[in-house]
Amino acid sequence: MRSDTLSDQITRALAARIVNGEIGERAPAPTERDICEEFEVSKTTAREVIRALEARGFVEVRHGRRMRVRTTREWNQLDPLVLELSDDPEVVRRYLAELHDVRMLLEPEVAARAALRAVPEQVERLQALVGEMHAVEDDPDAYLEVDIAFHRALAAASDSTILAFVLDSVGELQRVSRKVTNLIRGQLPETTREHRRIADAVAVHEPETARQAMRAHLLTVTHVWIPDADLDTAIRNAGDRERR
Repeated sequence: MRSDTLSDQITRALAARIVNGEIGERAPAPTERDICEEFEVSKTTAREVIRALEARGFVEVRHGRRMRVRTTREWNQLDPLVLELSDDPEVVRRYLAELHDVRMLLEPEVAARAALRAVPEQVERLQALVGEMHAVEDDPDAYLEVDIAFHRALAAASDSTILAFVLDSVGELQRVSRKVTNLIRGQLPETTREHRRIADAVAVHEPETARQAMRAHLLTVTHVWIPDADLDTAIRNAGDRERR
C-alpha cells in the first residue's frame, strides 16, 4: 500500500473515534508515538495523519504538546465525513434536517431566478438532465448523480456566482440527504416529474411557477426528517453505500 493511502485510512479511523466521542472527553487524543505503535506505521505516516486531522478541523496541534480534540462546534459542519463516520442516526438526522431547512430557504428562490435569467443553452441543459433522470429511474445511484447535476445546473442558471457557490458548498451533504430521501420515497418516476415541472417553468420564464414547483418538490420529503425507525435504517443504508 502507498503511504498516503495508509495515512488516509488511519485518519478516517481516528476521525471516527473523535466523531463518536471515543476520543475527546472520554480519552485524550493519541500522541505521534501512540499512532506509530497502534497502527505499526512510521513517524512520517503518523505526522501525515495528525496534519490531516488538523486540516479537517478535528484537532488543534501546538508545538511540543499533545494534539487537542476540538469541540463539536469547532468542526467543519459541512464536512461530509462528520456524517459519514457518525454511528448515531439521530445526529445524522439533525444535520440533514437542518440542511433541508436551508434548501427550503434557498432553492425555491434559485428556481425563480433561473426562470428569469436562464439562457437557451441552460434551458436545454436542464431539459436534457430531466431526460437523463427518466432514463435511469431503475438505477438509484445513477439517478442520484443526475439529480445533483440538475440542481447545480439550476443554480448556474440563476446567474449568481455566490449563490451557486453557497449551494455547492453543501453539495456533498446533499448527496447523503438525497440518498436517504430516495431510499425512503422509492418513487423516482414521480421525482422526475417534479423536476420536469421545474425545468418547464424555467423554460417559459415563469419565476413564480418555478418557485412553487421547487417548493412542492422539497415539501414531498419534509416528512422524512420526522423521527422514525425506517429513517434510521435508510440513514444506515445510505452510509454503508457511501463507504462502499
